[in-house]
Amino acid sequence: MDCKGLEDLARRGAVIHLSGEVNEDLVTSFRKQQKEFYANTERRPEAAIVLTTTGGLVTKGVALYNAIDSFRKGGVERLWLIGLGTVRSMGVYLLPAQPDPAMRLVFPGTTLYHHLATITRENKVVGNADRHQYDIAEHQAFVEMDRMQDEFLGKLLMEATGRTAEELSALERNPRYLNADEAIFMGFYGSRMM
Repeated sequence: MDCKGLEDLARRGAVIHLSGEVNEDLVTSFRKQQKEFYANTERRPEAAIVLTTTGGLVTKGVALYNAIDSFRKGGVERLWLIGLGTVRSMGVYLLPAQPDPAMRLVFPGTTLYHHLATITRENKVVGNADRHQYDIAEHQAFVEMDRMQDEFLGKLLMEATGRTAEELSALERNPRYLNADEAIFMGFYGSRMM
């Protein structure tokens, strides 16, 4: 895939743009563009998703990952995932929806920012003893959700990048922006868009 090929896909209505915060609006945008793709394309041999994200909600990111993964498995023969601009935070976890690194491309000048995703909640102070027990149970449930999320997302990135848990953990502990070449070296992308 090169820029000319991407332009050709765009002319055929086979490019989906995902831009902004990973939230309900982005999930809705993907589903809308996916429907338009199906309506405008008789044969579905190839499509591209151009991704520029600022991060966002873990739950919506997992929903979007699943939607992209289903689209890849049932919608098109070849699906390109292309990073453009900045792909950060939860957006990084969308890249494994295309498990073939040769199908994950990055534009020169694109940056990638990977850090540990966390579930956050407001810390509540309650005076009632019964309510306190509930808050302890709720806290334990959040801790367990956080552990399961880390395991799921970590496994996705390890499989997609070919990196070990230790290598990805080192990057999470010292987050920084990776340029396109560094992101390719780490396995987030397969190669540059030319």
